[in-house]
Amino acid sequence: MKMSTSIRQLLLVVMCLFGLNASAQFSASLKQGPTTDWSNVGAQFKLTDVAEALGTDTATLVAQLSDMANTKVFAVIDSTGTVNGYTGNTGEFWLTQTGQVCAFADGAWFVGQNFDEENNIFNVYVGQKPSLFTVTTDLNVKAALVVGEKTVTFDIAYRVYVPEVPAPELAISKLQIVGESSVSIEQYPRTGYDTDNVYVKLNDVANKLGCDKDELPFIINKIAHMPRLDATYGIMTDSLVVYTTNDGWMKRALSSTGDPLWACGNNGYENTDNLYLQKLAYNADNDTLSCTIGQYPNVLKVGDKPYVDIYLVYGSKAYKVTYTVNIVEAPYNGIEDMTMVGESTITVNQDIKTDYSYTSIHPNMEVIAAALGVDASNISMQAMDSNGSLSSNATANNGGFWLTQGGTITGWGTGAYWFVEPATQNNFSDIHVGQYPDATHSEDTARTNLYFVAGEKYYRLTVILAINKSKEVDQQGFESVLNRTLNIQALPGNYEWSTVDCGISVDDINAAIGTTDPTLYALISDTLRKAQPDTYPESMIYTKIYNMNPTPGFWVDKDGKSRGWVSDEQSPWGMYIKTEDNKVKFYAMQFAADPAGTAYSGQFFLVNEENGKMVTVTLNYQVVSKIENITVVGTTDIMLPVGDIDQEVDFDFAPVAEALGTDVNTLFANYPLVGMTASGIYSNGVDPVNAGLMFDKSGACNNEGGIFGLNISEDYTKFITFANNYEELGENFSIPATIGFKVTDENEQTKLYVVNITFMSPDGYATGVNNIKVNAKNDGKIYDLSGRQISKPAHGLYIMNGKKYMVK
Repeated sequence: MKMSTSIRQLLLVVMCLFGLNASAQFSASLKQGPTTDWSNVGAQFKLTDVAEALGTDTATLVAQLSDMANTKVFAVIDSTGTVNGYTGNTGEFWLTQTGQVCAFADGAWFVGQNFDEENNIFNVYVGQKPSLFTVTTDLNVKAALVVGEKTVTFDIAYRVYVPEVPAPELAISKLQIVGESSVSIEQYPRTGYDTDNVYVKLNDVANKLGCDKDELPFIINKIAHMPRLDATYGIMTDSLVVYTTNDGWMKRALSSTGDPLWACGNNGYENTDNLYLQKLAYNADNDTLSCTIGQYPNVLKVGDKPYVDIYLVYGSKAYKVTYTVNIVEAPYNGIEDMTMVGESTITVNQDIKTDYSYTSIHPNMEVIAAALGVDASNISMQAMDSNGSLSSNATANNGGFWLTQGGTITGWGTGAYWFVEPATQNNFSDIHVGQYPDATHSEDTARTNLYFVAGEKYYRLTVILAINKSKEVDQQGFESVLNRTLNIQALPGNYEWSTVDCGISVDDINAAIGTTDPTLYALISDTLRKAQPDTYPESMIYTKIYNMNPTPGFWVDKDGKSRGWVSDEQSPWGMYIKTEDNKVKFYAMQFAADPAGTAYSGQFFLVNEENGKMVTVTLNYQVVSKIENITVVGTTDIMLPVGDIDQEVDFDFAPVAEALGTDVNTLFANYPLVGMTASGIYSNGVDPVNAGLMFDKSGACNNEGGIFGLNISEDYTKFITFANNYEELGENFSIPATIGFKVTDENEQTKLYVVNITFMSPDGYATGVNNIKVNAKNDGKIYDLSGRQISKPAHGLYIMNGKKYMVK
């Protein structure tokens, strides 16, 4: 289950939880668009931290919070002092725009609290009086918990964000319909006001409407309209009203001759209403529109098929979404009067997850259908709701369920622990089982019963989710024994996976670290560490908590450190690995449609957790206007001195030219020398004789602001180094850098010869080379110029028996 398929909260919530200080205050910043209902956004704090700040224990605080009507520990501090007399529902206060406690009639917004002991959450939420705010407004409140002589405060900054939108064209006949989507759901006749969550995939709606995709979640309630009914005759008119009028109630329209239609239009609440549609929201991440749909109790009958058209109107353009509700016969819910025809158990073992990745289970539906005596298409999947009744009311995708740890149906969000959902609608032979991110703990167990029902018979499938014991790994003992750099190119575009064909050979990984099945790790972003200090303590250098699906993988920040998905700005790219064709291949993807020229780089680690050895992979991800087909035809490692005067080192360029399919003179006369920049891409090519390359202190090629440089002698026999600011390099420096010689033929096939350079101080260079000569003299072993013993030298310069030689 991907994150984008869950009921992820669409309102932007940015929460900053500060550590406990002397005044024991908590702070948060919340953001929400204008509302036409009583929805709210919340700031979640750790219940244990709040209890500690109050000088009590969690159980005592929970007892006091559970008796809010009597203890009144929740309060608001305004200019009059501490107020604990609720002016809204129990535990809630109505506020003026200046944050003063007031009565409902004078209120503009409200603040309240709730808690979840099981998941260690104390939630302070805020919301608006429906349809009140029409412009961007900044609000503030100081809430508090008062227990005895102790008080903790919660400073909440709340922004109601209202982007400007053009005046809508309200005549349907005059609208330019730029796109359409539709969704059909099944409901049984309702006796109450319960609703179903409904999702519909749109088709590039923001672009088609000509609006900002990032602002669409905040304006959706202003641009969503439904057809207007004639108030007297109930006939559909050629005009629209904002869908939230009267909270989205609608009824079937009449034809001009008075015959009822299935088409519905907006209507004031009354007992002739058929449906209501609420909580319309847009998820920019997956271009999905969500809402809840319910019925007026005891009106709709089996066989009814009402539908409503929602128009997203932006000026004279509109995107049309059609919702159809098919009323079907309700399932039989009295399990005590039903007959069980079989049962089985499936256990799913998973590590703790921070995303919506899943494990597939495969009930034998042929056996189940035979036991029930029906075709598989006539079976419904049900589970127990909080009232102890069987229910097919889906709260997850494809007729699935979000569940508590005990296995009863719940909704996505607070209280949700895990999910079971068919991979596709009505196909129960492939069911996904996954976790609510960060809800599970090491060695937890969850259990639910799924009931496959046909008539008055059922087959019971018990699904057990067993969370594996967290493996303790000593990260302090990790040792990088092999380094690789991989470059991935991609064209601009959303959600497009790209890979590097070469990958890293499984045999090479095994030879280096002693395993063919390494564990992928990433570095941790400071932002993530501050947001979740318990999950990512300072002692944790690397993380294998995967937050990308496919897995193993990570959503990462601009520096390539694990961040988890947040936004296209904070989590601009992602990566994962997959073993294919005896290679570990790295895949990367841009979250947003980044323009050509965008480049990201990060380090990732393939670790043998048994011995602590790892392969360090520098992954460079580049967005390009045209993918360049580059083949690396050779690699050489060398050391070069950099001094306060020019330094020269002999080098035979003939093997380089030969590997590139040319000769030395042609190479330097016609093809460029390039250098690896800080972003992981190669610089534009330069004439190596007259221009050369410049580098900064980190070894990144920087031809505009480098402090030392590299050139090649006019006779093409030497590397020449020089420093513009030698003193900035310090003493005994050792700076790694990468350059390349690049040749592109008439078929636009590019060959690259890579030279990995270690720039060193002259003294360090002399010591390093002399040590190699002394240590290697007459021992018959082969060393590279960094002093590493080589068993099978490739092309390049080496030392054997104290003498340099070139392998061609």
